[in-house]
Amino acid sequence: MQDKNVARAICPPDERHTPAAAHIVRHGKQQATEDGRRGENGSFDSAALRSGRHDRDVSAVGAAIFRPQKAITFHHSHSERSEESVSPSTPRKPLRLLIPLLLALLLLLSCRSIQRLTAAQTMQYEAERWQGPSEQSYSQVSVFWNEGEMNAAQAGALSNELCSSFPTDEIPPFVTAYGAKSSGLAVYAHRRAEAELWSVSKDFFTLHAFSISEGGPGTFARTGSEAVLNEAAAFALFGSNDCIGEAFQMNGLGWRVIAVIKEPAGAANEAAFGNAPRIFLPITDDISVAFYEAILPEYYTGYAVQSLQNATGQIVTSSTGRFRLSRLWEQVKDFFHTPPGETPPLPPWEQAARLAERKLCLDWSIALFATICLLVQIVPLVVNGIKKGVNKFRALRHGRGQIVHN
Repeated sequence: MQDKNVARAICPPDERHTPAAAHIVRHGKQQATEDGRRGENGSFDSAALRSGRHDRDVSAVGAAIFRPQKAITFHHSHSERSEESVSPSTPRKPLRLLIPLLLALLLLLSCRSIQRLTAAQTMQYEAERWQGPSEQSYSQVSVFWNEGEMNAAQAGALSNELCSSFPTDEIPPFVTAYGAKSSGLAVYAHRRAEAELWSVSKDFFTLHAFSISEGGPGTFARTGSEAVLNEAAAFALFGSNDCIGEAFQMNGLGWRVIAVIKEPAGAANEAAFGNAPRIFLPITDDISVAFYEAILPEYYTGYAVQSLQNATGQIVTSSTGRFRLSRLWEQVKDFFHTPPGETPPLPPWEQAARLAERKLCLDWSIALFATICLLVQIVPLVVNGIKKGVNKFRALRHGRGQIVHN
C-alpha cells in the first residue's frame, strides 16, 4: 500500500504502472531508508521512517528522476510499437504483391504454351488455307479404319458420293485424300534403309501442304513411279536432301525422287513423327486404306461431318477448330464418359494433334486456375483503391466547401 501511495505521489496518473514508475519507487524507498537510518548523527531513525516524515524527500527524488525518464520511456514505448508493427506475423507489402506476380507469371507461361502448341499443328489448319479469301467456309474432316475395312478403289468412289450429296447445283472446289501405311527396304547403290512406306492418293500433297526442302510434289502419281521422301529418308539413302531425280529400288520396283519434304516441328509433332525415314508412293486400288480425309464446304455448322458420316458410317474427326476451348471441353467429357474401345492406327499428324489436345487441356486448366486466383487477389486491392480515391475526393470537396463558406 505504501508503494502505491508513493507511485501516486510522484508519477502522473497515466504512467503509474510503467516500468519507469516502479524503478522510481524502489530508488526513492532506498534513499529514504538510508536517510532514516543515518539521521543527523548517523543513528537509526525508525520513528521518522514509520511516520513517513521523508515522503516529501521521496517525492522530490522521484520527481527529479522521473522527468528525464519520461522522455526515455516515451522513446522506448515508441520503439516497441514500431517493433510490434513490423512483427513477422504482419504481412509486408512486398510479400502481398509476390503472390499476384507469381500467378501472373504462371498465367503468362500457360498462354505462351497454348499459343506455341496450336501454332505448331499446321496440318490441322488445311481448311483455312484451302478457303483463302473465298466467302464459302470449309471444314477438314477425317475417318480412320482398321486394316481390311475399305480398299483404295472404294475410297476413291466416296468422292463421287460426297459430291452428289451437296445441296447446290454449283459444286464448290473440294479435295479428298486417303492412304495406308506399311514398311519396306529402300536400296540405292550400296546403301540400304528400312523406311515407313506410305501409299497415298494423288491429291494427298494438295490437301496437306508440307514444307518443301527440295523439288516439289506437283507431279505426284501422274506416271506411277514418283516418290516423295522426308529428310530422314533422303539422308539415309543419298546422304543429302539434294537428291531430286535420283532413282532407287523399293519392294522390287524402281522409283524416282521428285521432292523432299520437311515434317512439322514442335514437341507434339516430334513425339508423333519421330525421326523415322518415310517414303510416300502412289496407292493402288487393292491396298487396304487406313485413313480418309476431306476438305468439304460447310454449308451450315456440322454439314461436313454429317456428310462424311452418312457416306462412311464411321466416327468422323473434325480438325477444323479442334483446339478451341469449347472443343477441348468436349474432349474432356468424352474422356470420362466414353467407354474404352479399339482405336484404329492413326497417321502421325493425327497422333500429334491428339497429343496437343491433351497438353492443351492441362494448359487451359492451369490458365483458368491462375486467372481465378489472380482475380481473388486483385479485386480486393482494386476495391480498396477505389474506396480510398472516393474518400480523398469527398474530403477534398468538403475542404473546398469550408474555404468557400469561410
